Amino acid sequence: MPRDLIVLGGGEHARVVIDAARSRTGEWTEVGYSDRQPVPATEERLGLRWLGQDDEVLTKYAEQALFVLGVGDPRRRRLIAERHPGVRWANVVHLNARVSPSVQVGHGIVVMAGAVINTGASIGDHAIVNSGAIVEHDVKVGTLVHVGPAVAIGGGALIGDRATLGLGARIRDHVTVGSDAVVGMGAVVVGNVETGDTVVGVPARPWRK
Repeated sequence: MPRDLIVLGGGEHARVVIDAARSRTGEWTEVGYSDRQPVPATEERLGLRWLGQDDEVLTKYAEQALFVLGVGDPRRRRLIAERHPGVRWANVVHLNARVSPSVQVGHGIVVMAGAVINTGASIGDHAIVNSGAIVEHDVKVGTLVHVGPAVAIGGGALIGDRATLGLGARIRDHVTVGSDAVVGMGAVVVGNVETGDTVVGVPARPWRK
């Protein structure tokens, strides 16, 4: 029986999350979305109706629906998740993603089309594995991590909580990217990245303003 699904967020990322959910024909009934600043065009763009602000929607529908974060901004995603620890979160995995049966997953994860997550990997709560990303064997992806489109993470690497890996980044096997770190678009990480650091370039080096 299809489960009711509510998407928290009404921006560009929400649209892709909805597409991933709809790829699983018969698994979800999309009820609507929440957004802080809705505009009339958003309902038409998403194909869902606006239900209200995040907090009121989470309270009103807590007993009847599952929720998924459709928010790309890591700070807002973290805020919503931490303010509502008792919410029932859905895992949305696009039909065209490949996830090994041995992968350990948290709750509230989103895996987009073309992504590959190989054997022995683990994906933390509310992580995003975006379109065409490759998470190799035994990689540990922390909570609220955003693995950008076409990122490749080598086997045994560790990606700390809330890290962001930019589009097309490459992470060498068995290295650690610390919590809250940012890896720039197209960067090639060949050594450990410290907690909170931003690295860019080939090979990746700390970026300083």
